[in-house]
Amino acid sequence: MKLKKNLLLLLPIFLLSFFLYAPLLKFYFFQDDFFHFRTSEAKNIKEVLMFFSGKSDLMYYHPISIQLFYFLARKAFGLNPFPYHLFGLGLHFVNIILIYILISKLNRYKSNYFSLITAFFYGVSGIHFMVLSWVGAYHYLFGAFFSLLSFIFFINGVQKNRNIYYISSFFVFILALLSEELSLPILFLLFLYPIFFLKKKLKWSFKKWFIYLPFLITTGSYLYYRLLVITLPIHIHESYRFSFDFRVVIKSFFWQLLWSLNVPEEFKYQMISFSKLNPKFVSDFYSLNQKVWCFLLINIFFVYLFPLFLVFRQKLAKLKISFYFKSSLFGLLWFILGLLPAIFFPLHQYPYFLTIASIGFYMFFLSPLACLLEIYRGKRSIILGFLLLVCSFWVYSSFINLRFTESIHWISDRAKASKTFITALKEQFPQPAFGSTIVLPVDTKTIEGEILVNAFMNNEVSNVLYRDLGVRLLYQDFIVPDECIMISEEMKLIRPGNEEYQRLKTKNDSCLTDHKIFFLKVPKD
Repeated sequence: MKLKKNLLLLLPIFLLSFFLYAPLLKFYFFQDDFFHFRTSEAKNIKEVLMFFSGKSDLMYYHPISIQLFYFLARKAFGLNPFPYHLFGLGLHFVNIILIYILISKLNRYKSNYFSLITAFFYGVSGIHFMVLSWVGAYHYLFGAFFSLLSFIFFINGVQKNRNIYYISSFFVFILALLSEELSLPILFLLFLYPIFFLKKKLKWSFKKWFIYLPFLITTGSYLYYRLLVITLPIHIHESYRFSFDFRVVIKSFFWQLLWSLNVPEEFKYQMISFSKLNPKFVSDFYSLNQKVWCFLLINIFFVYLFPLFLVFRQKLAKLKISFYFKSSLFGLLWFILGLLPAIFFPLHQYPYFLTIASIGFYMFFLSPLACLLEIYRGKRSIILGFLLLVCSFWVYSSFINLRFTESIHWISDRAKASKTFITALKEQFPQPAFGSTIVLPVDTKTIEGEILVNAFMNNEVSNVLYRDLGVRLLYQDFIVPDECIMISEEMKLIRPGNEEYQRLKTKNDSCLTDHKIFFLKVPKD
């Protein structure tokens, strides 16, 4: 009965989240997806187990959330992206439930305001655009899922004093590490939990210190294997270079903070100085800029500053608000620690790094509001009215963020190009001859060509569509054989439409066919 009641409370969050993110269900596979499909191929159990050994051509080590997931998903869904996106959205919903459960277990009050609003703000936040639109980014969802589950099992172990929960927490922690590096900070949260939320923290720590040993040994082994044993590719992209410049790191934290507050990702790329946006961007999107900055201030004021002011006006000694103060500090540490594995890549900063870290931020950000709701819990009409107000502000700011981001983001362009060209390839060349070359009608020097090259990850898509056929996908700069070029040059000297022109055209087509060269025809929008 209690489970049904809790799910009923979370149902509006699911519905609003679905409303905001449903447009992303149409996105096709692109870029890293095709690379992941190739690297997740396996013919037997032995090759599946090899996923866990690490490969020299991979910059990541996510055997569960990438290789195993893509292997199983392709067996189940083929190359239809819709069920993949449904799975990702479902996993997002599960993470919302786990956040609600986690905060409820931390909260020693009977009120569930804190757990509900944290789950709500996280679930409908605009930070999930990249994660939920790109199957290749689902490893962040998996990392959040296993991290939250491990933390919940650990809390159960502490509260119920049963070893089975500690063992479960440990094994799920291993799954988290094998899914996403950003799960590493969860280990620190396990250490911090008794310090922040147990009354007899010292007694418990002295008595149960050995519980942390498996976690520490596993983390050390993982870092050793990940950093020193697995050989990374010789060529490392410039965007993955480390920087320990304090100013750069602070700037990265600053933008992760603004993204957590529903400022669109694009604003970071339009900054020409720390406090000035590109004037052309401001003029071209004047209404958007007004709404974004206006709702940023509204959210900060109504969700954080105003509740904080009211809370501090009360007689603190009589109000048992220590839990919310501890939760606020704990959440802030979670946010900082959660970004540490990624924050030192200043040229590779994206909102998907917030999938785990933002949970801590929303705990910090919402603690004053949750405390205020607890103080005035007897005044139900006021509470519901104020909650409806702040939640409406938050949902609308997310809506603005997501619809704008969808309209201009490179993910949208690449997914659209990928779908258009792959649909044409499937229709015109469902089973090409072995060793064929299919020329795509795109100039790689144009913007359209650059989008397609990135969307197809050069020629990775051919490995997915035409496995074992040795088919090459090339672009307009492809050089045809000399004998075919000679025929083509002759055609240029003859007026199209006459008999000689048709004869040469037939000869040219035959020459290209003999060399297994075919040209894709893509309808214009």
